[in-house]
Amino acid sequence: MTVEQLIQEIRDEIEETNVSSTRILRLLNRGCEEAAMGRFNGIPEYSIDSLETSGDLTTSTSLSYIALSGLEDGGNNGYQKNLFHVYSDTRDSRVEVVGSLDILTSKDHALDGTGTIYWVCISGDYLYYQNIPSTADTLTLRYFSKPDVLDFGGSPSFLPSHLQAPILVSYALKEMFRKKGKDKERAAFYENAYLLAIQKLSLHEGIRVIEPKRITDTARRYFY
Repeated sequence: MTVEQLIQEIRDEIEETNVSSTRILRLLNRGCEEAAMGRFNGIPEYSIDSLETSGDLTTSTSLSYIALSGLEDGGNNGYQKNLFHVYSDTRDSRVEVVGSLDILTSKDHALDGTGTIYWVCISGDYLYYQNIPSTADTLTLRYFSKPDVLDFGGSPSFLPSHLQAPILVSYALKEMFRKKGKDKERAAFYENAYLLAIQKLSLHEGIRVIEPKRITDTARRYFY
């Protein structure tokens, strides 16, 4: 569905014509962000297949971390969740992804070891690695990105077509009625409709077994 169609469905439900399209667009974008993150109480966490992507980061030769914002270069939307493979150009092989900065510091407490990169992890807005290479290494990451920011004339194409309206219209309406504070029953109704649609999205995406894949733009890059 287009943004304009979603906005019209929302307006039909609230029976108001003076709500600005810009305000509704902001709500639609918040709904996209929340749905893409895939973390809800009582619903199995999911990752949306269409948001799986890869991007490159070039390490420092003096620091043990690099900002994830570098993944936004070249048209990528940036890192959102679930780093699951990292490939080192220098090693020509996979690097182990560990689950936390605590685990990484157990390898080297000060994170100042030098040499080949063997481990990486995400912490906050940074990718940390050990060791620190003497020559900058290019790391290729596979992860799930943020969705495209919706604008007029666009559509939330990262979502399955049959769930775009149930998720985003319900999200916008629950937020609008909640903020009004005048119609708690309708706010609760759309909250339930939203969570039901999210449950369907979770079932649609399913539990993924992420298999190693070849990086298609470079002949020698494989994940094992």
